[in-house]
Amino acid sequence: MEERLEAPKDCTAAKDVWSQILTGHPWNSREIVNTSFCWASQCFSTSRVATKGGVGSPLEKQSYTSTTFLNTDGAVHSNTGIASAGGVARDMNRQWLFGFNRYLGKCSIFDAELWGIFEGLKILQRRGHDHVIILLDSLDVIRAIQGSNLATSNSALIRRIQSILSQENSWILRYIPREHNEAADCLAKEALSS
Repeated sequence: MEERLEAPKDCTAAKDVWSQILTGHPWNSREIVNTSFCWASQCFSTSRVATKGGVGSPLEKQSYTSTTFLNTDGAVHSNTGIASAGGVARDMNRQWLFGFNRYLGKCSIFDAELWGIFEGLKILQRRGHDHVIILLDSLDVIRAIQGSNLATSNSALIRRIQSILSQENSWILRYIPREHNEAADCLAKEALSS
């Protein structure tokens, strides 16, 4: 296992943490780097909270009384390229508010993920929810939404998502591992089988 820990070998603290994490699971260097990158991205993405007018304090520090959690996902059938999106909204106690899915036709997994966010936000907006934590398992989508400018984005779908988010009082995009997004994943895949 020591040869698999080449990257953090000079940092004793990192080596100790990785040794505890990797016990019984032989990860290669690429998996370690990718996982580390995901963790770092998660850390930085959760510290950037957008509110009307710019960056604000983290939503978690505010009252949860009106916070809605939106898990979203996209799915693409590997043989046909047919896509769908789905999601789940929960209240501050993580109680189910609603689920949704949508058949999309042919599109990329990236666009399917965006459609999941867009559809979920439209429903939340219609129902009057304006403090939202969006949970998804795609760092690329998070980066695209956070890194794009509403006026200059090449993606109409990203611009539409940003337009809705600009009307929310507060919102967070947060990366979560796939295994923590199973309900949204199931709803997205359900639309493929219908």
